[in-house]
Amino acid sequence: MATIGKWSAPLLLLSFLLPLPAAEPPQWFDVKLKDMEVRARLVRDRQEITQLLGSDLDGDFILVELNLKPLYGAKIELKRDDFLMRTYRNNDTSTAQSPDRIGGESELVLGKAETVTVGIYTQATSGIPVGGMPGTGTRPRRIGGEETLTGGGTKSAETPEVSERDTGEAGGLLSRLQSTELPLGVVDDVVHGYLYFQLSPKEKPKHLTLNYDGPGGEFQILFEKSAP
Repeated sequence: MATIGKWSAPLLLLSFLLPLPAAEPPQWFDVKLKDMEVRARLVRDRQEITQLLGSDLDGDFILVELNLKPLYGAKIELKRDDFLMRTYRNNDTSTAQSPDRIGGESELVLGKAETVTVGIYTQATSGIPVGGMPGTGTRPRRIGGEETLTGGGTKSAETPEVSERDTGEAGGLLSRLQSTELPLGVVDDVVHGYLYFQLSPKEKPKHLTLNYDGPGGEFQILFEKSAP
């Protein structure tokens, strides 16, 4: 015990003096086409997304950071639909999504299942009893009270559900998405920004590819060499 006490303080001091391991630099991928150069970086760390946007987008999106440089005076028209992210794990795809769709006040979500019980007829369980009309074969019934379903059977119906994402005041999520997005339209100089793809950040880089097919040409980036 005495020996441990003798060396523990110097060892503790030495641990503070030793340099920390350097953080791994971001993995960039370069593509050169006839009329433009592109650098792309995959962003799927939810903490980094939160630092950038103030929200992790509920863990539903992957970002790609892009530097794009037109060459030889070329003018390139950039559109979201020209960029496609694919995961080969289950072949899901997403084009670049607009800030309005991601950070809007409400988003329509379809596909909520609702089970409805279907009865053969209804019968009031309370209220004033009234007899059937003679000679007509009608059943006695009650006026007022609650009705119940008898008989059997169920059916499922798909009903839309509206979920809302709080954008906060001016300068909130929507504003940050708009300000950090890759500039779109016709560009003739270097531009920088992010594109947003609705795929899970849990997807491994080796399964992900970024595809571009637009006025600037075509390319495909495989992110298999990026950090795990």
